[in-house]
Amino acid sequence: MSIESVDNGFLKISREDGIATVTVNRPESRNAMTPAMWRDMAPVLKGLGDDRGVRVIVLRGEGSGFISGADIREFEGIAGELDAARDHVHCVEGAMEAISEVRQPVMAMVNGHAIGGGCELAMACDLRYAVRGAKFGIPACRLGVVISFQNTQRLMQLVGPAYAQEMLMTGNVIEADEAWRIGLVNGVFSAEALEEHVYGVARNMCRLAPLTIQAAKEHTRRALLGPPLSSPEEGIALSINAYLTKDFKEGYTAFLEKRTPSFQGE
Repeated sequence: MSIESVDNGFLKISREDGIATVTVNRPESRNAMTPAMWRDMAPVLKGLGDDRGVRVIVLRGEGSGFISGADIREFEGIAGELDAARDHVHCVEGAMEAISEVRQPVMAMVNGHAIGGGCELAMACDLRYAVRGAKFGIPACRLGVVISFQNTQRLMQLVGPAYAQEMLMTGNVIEADEAWRIGLVNGVFSAEALEEHVYGVARNMCRLAPLTIQAAKEHTRRALLGPPLSSPEEGIALSINAYLTKDFKEGYTAFLEKRTPSFQGE
């Protein structure tokens, strides 16, 4: 067992047996994101994405909360300032894109309310599991904020246009069970069972073929967000290449030998 932990300001990063956990650590503010935290999120995720020892990334909040969005007190320095507004939006979008673009699957362990930017971060993840009682919402219309086209697209792909428009146009906050019903989360668990389930799924993925899982993420992301394929051949390139990998040879050899495969991501 290999355990490593790094405290990067308000973002804590730990690694254990192929699973990297990024914890937003401002429990006194319900893990609200400051501009510096938004700015730090992308390089932290990209660094984990480049680490071949990391198979799965888990995003969570410290304490009994997930991420309550942006720290509204910081908005005063953005209001009416074009450069500050542009920088803020680029940092927020950079965090979402980093989640989407890292090779590994990113799982949101929603151990509390996911509001505003917190809900958007969860939406950018590949899988989302929530504690019963957690709340989800994007109350941008109550602040005069507009979420990006990309995040609107992610929300629509998850819950459909009708629910997406209702959430965005009313600012309503929904409970975890409702979020599961409309497809915003993959499952809802008690506080005692949530962590066990999330890390159980993560450990299982660590035992599976990483190149296959990474290709599934790439194909899903491409299908949902684009860009469109330039040719049919582009759509089967990863499928063809899979047959040339050491992992494929290990997979079918282990099957024939009736043993558990040991995938190396090669």
